[in-house]
Amino acid sequence: MVTSVSFGLLMRIAALTLILWLCVGITEAQFRVTGIVLDEDSKEPLIGVTIQDTLSSAFAISDLEGRFELRAKTRVVLKFDYIGYESVVVDTTLRGNINLDISMSSGVMLQETLITAQQARIRENVTKTQMGKIEVPIEQMRSLPVFLGEMDILKSIQLLPGIQSGNEASAGFYVRGGGSDQNLVLYDGVPVYNPFHAAGFVSVFNMDVIKDVDVYKGGFPAHLGGRISSVIDVSVKSGDMQKWSGNGGIGIVTSRMTAQGPIIKDKLSMMLSARAFYSYSLMRMFFPADRKEELPVYYFYDLNGKLDYKINDKQKLAVSVYSGADRIAFADNQVEDSARYNIPWKNHLATAHWTYTPSSKLITKVQAYYSRYDFSFGFENTLAEYELNSGIQDAVLLSDTRWFINAKQTLQWGAEAGWHRYLPNISDNDIDNVVQDSIPVRNPAITSYTTALYLRHEWNPSTRWGFNYGLRLPMFFSEKSFYINPEPRATIKYQYSPDASFKVAYTLMTQTVHMLSASTTSTPLDLWIPSSDTIRPQISHQVSAGWFRNFKDDMFESNVEVFYKKLRNQIEYREGESIFQADDFRDVITFGEGWSTGAEFLVRKRYGRFNGFAAYTLSWSKRQFELLNLGRPFNAKYDRRHDFSLALNYQFNDSWALSGLFVFASGNSLTLPQGRFFIPGQNFTDGSFYLDFSKNNYRLRPYHRLDIGLQYRKEKAKITNEFRLDIYNVYSQLNPFFIVLTRAEDPKTNRTRIFVREYSILPIVPSLSYNIYIK
Repeated sequence: MVTSVSFGLLMRIAALTLILWLCVGITEAQFRVTGIVLDEDSKEPLIGVTIQDTLSSAFAISDLEGRFELRAKTRVVLKFDYIGYESVVVDTTLRGNINLDISMSSGVMLQETLITAQQARIRENVTKTQMGKIEVPIEQMRSLPVFLGEMDILKSIQLLPGIQSGNEASAGFYVRGGGSDQNLVLYDGVPVYNPFHAAGFVSVFNMDVIKDVDVYKGGFPAHLGGRISSVIDVSVKSGDMQKWSGNGGIGIVTSRMTAQGPIIKDKLSMMLSARAFYSYSLMRMFFPADRKEELPVYYFYDLNGKLDYKINDKQKLAVSVYSGADRIAFADNQVEDSARYNIPWKNHLATAHWTYTPSSKLITKVQAYYSRYDFSFGFENTLAEYELNSGIQDAVLLSDTRWFINAKQTLQWGAEAGWHRYLPNISDNDIDNVVQDSIPVRNPAITSYTTALYLRHEWNPSTRWGFNYGLRLPMFFSEKSFYINPEPRATIKYQYSPDASFKVAYTLMTQTVHMLSASTTSTPLDLWIPSSDTIRPQISHQVSAGWFRNFKDDMFESNVEVFYKKLRNQIEYREGESIFQADDFRDVITFGEGWSTGAEFLVRKRYGRFNGFAAYTLSWSKRQFELLNLGRPFNAKYDRRHDFSLALNYQFNDSWALSGLFVFASGNSLTLPQGRFFIPGQNFTDGSFYLDFSKNNYRLRPYHRLDIGLQYRKEKAKITNEFRLDIYNVYSQLNPFFIVLTRAEDPKTNRTRIFVREYSILPIVPSLSYNIYIK
């Protein structure tokens, strides 16, 4: 059990500090202007609306509920700007606090107004206290070249600084030196344990249903927890409350269709989307009948649904569901034993959000969700038959409250409680033709419980200074263990000019779930296990600092962040071990620590006909285990020294657009023998040669490629047609995917030598796709 002796003292200091800030807010004599901004047609809240008092420097941006607050004196002239909407101006005299309900209608905007709205959102890079967070520009990412016509948000964020991909065409990504299991991927607030289809080519997130994506790499606010490297927060669109619309697409890999609209106008709406992989069926049509069994079976599907119910002006209920499944099956009839493999996995989740807004200053959300991830690996030949089953179930209830005390202070608090069931087991059905009467479960199901309390206070005493600090208190219970790890977080901002600021942050994070992986990338074969009396929670201490600067009237956004992260209680397989070789996974694992450091650079142009971004990361990531590599430090398998990406878009006119993407990355680390030695036998005339290994001592060739995309878009009154030509890996660079060791006889010496053979899988890949949008 882990406790903190100074926890009570910390709470007393936090309480006294809070009272002081409240007193500061109460003494202000200005009037408070609050309100909510809605779409005039759908009545949905508008996020990121710019509200500016043209008579003063007062400035606000609407939040996730469309709400805003600012301070003013006796008269205000408020201008509301939002991308794609007509501006709204409110001129009023104040005799006290007021509350405004603003409706904005979509329509043609002047270029000047469009730039003003985008500038306000870009300016948050400098003005907000939060750091380590990247708002993913969905529309800009849509314009980039795509693989096989399928737009994918998780592949897009791997272009951002501090976020690295695994091997080409592989699942998993790595943030600031952390493992792929240390990333919390949320779908409308629900964790997704395996967010990829098609062995990593496509994520489970259908771009047609995504509303917003926020990426947190550091400076985590107190309401986020459960992972120690990153949080990818994906919000799902709500159905239109006023009219029906839809869209769909046909690509080489998938087809998809989405519909949304009102069930009861202004009261109840729905959104339904489906996506399926169909190329397998097409390929079977062209295979001879006597060879169809040689074709691997692969399919996946996604189903997304959402209902929104407006109970009254102060209460709203939303229900989201997702269901997705993959199956890979193939046979190897070239070998004598005729092996067959069957690998299915599934993600299912459902969540309900209740939002209550008793006043413009207070928002409470209560969420309940259930999720389930199941995986199976089956193998069969003439000698043996076995199956590995693994799965996770979560049932969680949580609440969150935000109190907008005044224009300078926000207080947030909440709690959550969860039930979790893990199934890391192996079932042997038939070994050496000996049929078992029952299926022995080597690792029975494990049940654990988690709870957490958190408190966060944001205070901006002036335009120069900003403070964002809080405490999260997670607790973990299982049959034989209990852990409590206080997690303090703090960020300080100093804005030394209207266009530039410095920020520093410290975050402590803990994680009670672990993933055992024997490969360099995330795959469905990875085994998820909870903490226990012998497996302690992972802990991360991260310190980061950043410089944030905008140029040319906010046309360009830039930032530089440096970080140092210390990792404790890391888990790995012992040398030469795997889950298939032990009755209990605890017998084949070992524990250690790690650390990573680096610098991240980002320059981004968010608006204009010519836009895009450049990102570069310089980083080091190390691990050290007493039972690995003779106890010496070694490169983490996701250690990558250099990572660079350049993405550019050019809009020729209303119909034609051209985009390009170039990526370069240092090669991944892996283990290869660095020599061999001979151990003689009893007579010194016989004996054996053994290979000498040093862990992750070899690095693959650097990875690089160029993609281009051409788009044609034709808008009509009710229908918009879009055609895309995308070329992946234009100059057909054969990047390394994996390597194997082979033995061959050297004709010059007549001795057997070991050679390294490198394999690549993706040359140039062109694709055509078609999308339709119905208004």
